[in-house]
Amino acid sequence: MKQSLGSKEVIVGLRFDMVLANINRNILLDQFDVYASDLPDAGELYISGFYDGEDLEILREKAETLGVSICREKSTGHVVCS
Repeated sequence: MKQSLGSKEVIVGLRFDMVLANINRNILLDQFDVYASDLPDAGELYISGFYDGEDLEILREKAETLGVSICREKSTGHVVCS
């Protein structure tokens, strides 16, 4: 099992079945394209560390522009994307 820790500079160009990101909205937005490109079609992206409401809507819009679909949301602000 391959594991890496760090920001987008550490993981760019690598492939992961799962990415976990617990950081604020602005950093998630900045790094979302790398997460999306590093996941296979069946990969999962778990994001947290942002606020419900406006943050969630902005992140949802960013996911859609990258072809990432939201599978589940939890009211605590956790979103599962693939």
